[in-house]
Amino acid sequence: MSWYIEVREGFDQGKKITLNNGPVVIGRDQSRCNLILSDENISRVHARVTMDIAGSIVIEDLGSTHGTHVNRQQIHEPRVITAEDSLVLGGCSIGLVWESSVETERTEGGQNPPLDVFLIGRDPSNQLVIDDPKVSRSHARIECRPEGYYLTDSNSTYGTSLNGKKISGTVLLPMASWISIEKYHYYFDGEKLMTEKGETVAVLNPRVRSSSEMLMFSEIMAIPFKATDVLKWGIGCLLSMIPIISFFVSGYRYKLYQNGMKGSLEMPEWNDWKNLFVTGFFFSLIKFLYFLPPTLLLLAMTYIAASRVDFTTTRFIIAIIPGSLACLGMGLMLPMGWGRYVDSGKLGDAFRFTEIINGIRAVSTHYLRGVAVVIGMLIIMGMLSWIPYFGAVLLVVSSFFLMVFSGILFGNLYRLSQQYLP
Repeated sequence: MSWYIEVREGFDQGKKITLNNGPVVIGRDQSRCNLILSDENISRVHARVTMDIAGSIVIEDLGSTHGTHVNRQQIHEPRVITAEDSLVLGGCSIGLVWESSVETERTEGGQNPPLDVFLIGRDPSNQLVIDDPKVSRSHARIECRPEGYYLTDSNSTYGTSLNGKKISGTVLLPMASWISIEKYHYYFDGEKLMTEKGETVAVLNPRVRSSSEMLMFSEIMAIPFKATDVLKWGIGCLLSMIPIISFFVSGYRYKLYQNGMKGSLEMPEWNDWKNLFVTGFFFSLIKFLYFLPPTLLLLAMTYIAASRVDFTTTRFIIAIIPGSLACLGMGLMLPMGWGRYVDSGKLGDAFRFTEIINGIRAVSTHYLRGVAVVIGMLIIMGMLSWIPYFGAVLLVVSSFFLMVFSGILFGNLYRLSQQYLP
């Protein structure tokens, strides 16, 4: 059960919005309000309704043209309201409703309503008001989109930082992130925005959380096709064809993991070549050590089966099953092992299999779906390699594409897995 604001009479009769997710700003401006009304007598930013810690609900007028009326009296200061009060804004009558749930709002044509928005700034019309001259009136915003949460800097004077780095425009907002606006720091856990002391500032729309990682697959796949990333892709494909130089490509995978952990959907720059080679060497070493034991087991069992006098195809298949399953298991753990190495910088952490398995279990649905997509891509790559004349080129190009996709995807999933572990 929770409190909702409901439009009882007017153009948008029947619209409802919960107060559980933080302050509700009412008006016509879609970029600054989360209860958007179409009545022309409603100001762009008309009023705000909040619920304090004690559970009292307060409405305040935000300098509207036609005013806010409670029980037919225009208010000029914040006013405590109850379900019995009649509220009039412009030509709309609204009120409080105590309900267990509400149906999803629909706009004309049966489409979903505007995206949920949480506004941050110095202006009183924002849901999070920071009274500091260095904070812009409209400083930043958080949006709940079907594919995930996004943070936007609204061209503020002093900027907005995500995990210690200034952002420009709109970026993906991953779980377990710190949003910094001047000296004010807020923690986003994937659903709630909290202060440094752990006080909840707002509860954002939880609809996104269950499907955001799955729906990001298409976004990640589109990364190499950006016009600005064609050169980066070309460099990667070229370096992939030279055996020793390919260590640089493995080092690039390390940087892709880092971007995935930050929630960035960007291809990193080709720079710091010495570090690329070193991290690429260790990435390749981890992969070699992962597959060395199961490969030796597979070879040993194959040799034993082939050496038997009563050798048959059936016996051979049975003999290679243990080694094949071991290879499959190590391949399943390798992406999470790489993630642990990138996160800590310690080679030994890539072989802490108990922690790796726990991490996979924490995000098992998305992780296994990602593995399935990678396997599907490998099958397609194998088919492409058989195309006459162009097969080798297509194999190189698709291999680098797969590395970009899997690096950002599993880096992102590793970061997500750590939020569910104790």
